[in-house]
Amino acid sequence: MNRTRKRFSCNWIIRCILSLVVSVGLASTSFAAQFDSPFMKAQQENKANWSKEDKALDKEARRIGKKVWQEAEYHFYSHR
Repeated sequence: MNRTRKRFSCNWIIRCILSLVVSVGLASTSFAAQFDSPFMKAQQENKANWSKEDKALDKEARRIGKKVWQEAEYHFYSHR
């Protein structure tokens, strides 16, 4: 018994459906909402102010870090 499997002869239907799904998927991503748009606008408007605040915060963080490091170093070496 030599049986052969009958193949689906409508490959073009599968290709059409696949291309339709892909094109709809790509089209839907191009209309995606830009949720970070308000932030980007605010970032451009407040760039100078935020830069000053960042520098002040960095300076404060370094000061606190140095203090904490000195205290940790003291505790580490004092218990030896």
